[in-house]
Amino acid sequence: MKNEYSQSQIELKAHIEAENAKAAAWVAEDPANRFSGMVTSNPDHWATYGIFTVEQYLFSMAKSAYSDSYKDVYGMRPDLSRFTTLAQVEAAQKSVDSEMKSADREEEIRHGEEFSKEMAAGFGWI
Repeated sequence: MKNEYSQSQIELKAHIEAENAKAAAWVAEDPANRFSGMVTSNPDHWATYGIFTVEQYLFSMAKSAYSDSYKDVYGMRPDLSRFTTLAQVEAAQKSVDSEMKSADREEEIRHGEEFSKEMAAGFGWI
């Protein structure tokens, strides 16, 4: 186990611990209906992924979230190698979020049309 950490690793650990504390407080407000996983704050863990700073961590987490959202919409994982900045990932995430909302609206419309047909058939209108 590594005993000496750089200042950026110490800041990374503190950042993750603060995020975890916020998540724990959120869960504590309604524990019967809320859950949140906690992220390891161990700098040695993050070093194995080449992550030593808060900025690198945020970039990695944003890419991970984008990848999950993209897969939900398109059914496959995206190529993340094209991203070199957090701003690029955030812009791509907004685009996927927009696609998700459009897909949700289309599903609501389809569901509403099916419900309307069922109701009409139930009343003998069709």
